[in-house]
Amino acid sequence: MDNELTMQQEILAIAKELSRARQSEESVLEKLCEAACAEVRSRLREGIGEEDCAAAFTCACAWLAAAGLLAARGGLAGCGNTQNEAAASFRTTACRARRRGGDRLPARRRRERDNAHGKRVR
Repeated sequence: MDNELTMQQEILAIAKELSRARQSEESVLEKLCEAACAEVRSRLREGIGEEDCAAAFTCACAWLAAAGLLAARGGLAGCGNTQNEAAASFRTTACRARRRGGDRLPARRRRERDNAHGKRVR
């Protein structure tokens, strides 16, 4: 239980930093962290606990909670509002991550693919 409490505190601390939460927003952010943990926990593969992927779990929960707070402020409305610097950074990162899902073939496989399509390869 102490390990979980420590993880919760770490998630809250990271989320505070990411969202630049004001003192008046801390209680809301704490609830958002709890909800984010429940959401991320529900998506873990069967047999995998949050301790098995502690770093990824912590980051995912903190980002999700921070995004919730930023959205509540109006900083992520429509994912196009750049009034808030942190929201703009989060939006840019999220959009970049979506774009990079493309061609991830190793160089050898790309050459083989390009040769099969008649492209000149060095």
